Amino acid sequence: MGMANVLQPMQFNDLTSLSRQEKATSALTVVRKDLYSAMQDLYERQCQECERLAREDRDSLLFDGASEKKRRIYTTMRDITFERMTKITQLAIRGVMGANNVLDVLTPEEKEYYEKIYDSSKGLLRLTERKKRTATMDIVNPGKVMEVEKEEMVVTGTVVENVVSEGSEEPEMEIPEPVAEPPILPPMEDVDEFPEDVEESEIPEDLPEDIPPVIAEETVRPEPEPVQEVPKDPDGMLVVRITEDLQPFSGLGDVVYKLRKEDIVSLPAIFAFALMNRGVAVSVDITS
Repeated sequence: MGMANVLQPMQFNDLTSLSRQEKATSALTVVRKDLYSAMQDLYERQCQECERLAREDRDSLLFDGASEKKRRIYTTMRDITFERMTKITQLAIRGVMGANNVLDVLTPEEKEYYEKIYDSSKGLLRLTERKKRTATMDIVNPGKVMEVEKEEMVVTGTVVENVVSEGSEEPEMEIPEPVAEPPILPPMEDVDEFPEDVEESEIPEDLPEDIPPVIAEETVRPEPEPVQEVPKDPDGMLVVRITEDLQPFSGLGDVVYKLRKEDIVSLPAIFAFALMNRGVAVSVDITS
């Protein structure tokens, strides 16, 4: 009874039968746990038989038959291995995608192979995951949402000057000076500057000599109001006062501004003008 559990050496018919089963189904066939060592043992025994027959008579039919059987054993071993490798690879990929795989049908060597494929597939799939980012508002383009890395410098409070990330240089940019629109001139009354010629017959001959000459009044045009220049410091920064609570927005580099109503802050000119144009900030004159 104790010998019943001992696995018998694999025979050639066992090998060919297993090959047919593996090719007939997409699932892994239940095999003996010592499959690979048993196949190798079968091949080694056949090699020894070929060597024995070659010593006796290399030109005999027995030697030719034994050599052909050795070749078939080797080819079938590799076919079975390739079939099972393909199925194990697909099994590992399904496991990465969340499938609950049962690995009882695998040999110890196949379990080690499965774990390597699983870990490699999981690492490759991780490359497609998106890095965690936080969304902030782009004040220059209000309809656009910007994404910034979580590692950020937060700027809050009152006057902040020359805020740039450490180790970086603020890029130089040319900001056009704001030009105020000229005031709308009042409508001119309809004046006939070029009256039709008066016929000589309609002009009276006897005109009083004491009639004073008529002097045309000059039309007074209002002078355009001078353009008020927005205070600006030499570094391309503008000092503004915030009139409403604002959503966080990204500045130059890694700077994120979190501003509240009545904060006074020094901003790059492009952001300061954008806030003033939206009516959520007013300029502050620091020169007086």
